[in-house]
Amino acid sequence: MSKQSGAAKLIRKAKVIIWDKAPMAKRQTIETVETSFRDIMDIDKPFGGKVMVFGGDFWQVLPVVPKSTRAKIVNASLDGIPEESIIKDIFQNLQENAATTKYVTERAILASRNGHVDKINNKLISQFPGESKRFNSFDSAEDNTNNYYQEEYLNTLTPNGLPPHRMMNTRRNAMRIVEEVAVGGNQAPP
Repeated sequence: MSKQSGAAKLIRKAKVIIWDKAPMAKRQTIETVETSFRDIMDIDKPFGGKVMVFGGDFWQVLPVVPKSTRAKIVNASLDGIPEESIIKDIFQNLQENAATTKYVTERAILASRNGHVDKINNKLISQFPGESKRFNSFDSAEDNTNNYYQEEYLNTLTPNGLPPHRMMNTRRNAMRIVEEVAVGGNQAPP
């Protein structure tokens, strides 16, 4: 595709590009599109600075790679891209910009499972400058007179909208946890 083609002009105008069925595409295809977008946009950022949304069921179908092993099939998929590479591409120059709220809030890595989110968050937070500090929640169950819900079990639960039991943070990592708490049917003020 040339930089002067109609498709290239359309790509330059697009604010967001949604790629449906992305898990079925070979990783090399996605990498080729990424390189092409950098060239078309003349910007050395992932996908030429374009916002990409990869849709599809990441657990349903892997790409077809004839006469291949399971490891090669997974490696050919989008899922085969290491988290370190994704973090490095999205959060370039993190060490210099970690204290800049605008820099941190303008970037995001979306994942299909909470486990992936936690893994990426932990890797990312470990790269922030400064000494890390661990914060643990205090979990208990109300009306648990028979002690059916052990604290160790409660600590393993990660309900949507609540932070994990154990969180790592650094002093310079600007982090704000906002929880909406329903009390008697009314929303608590932020």
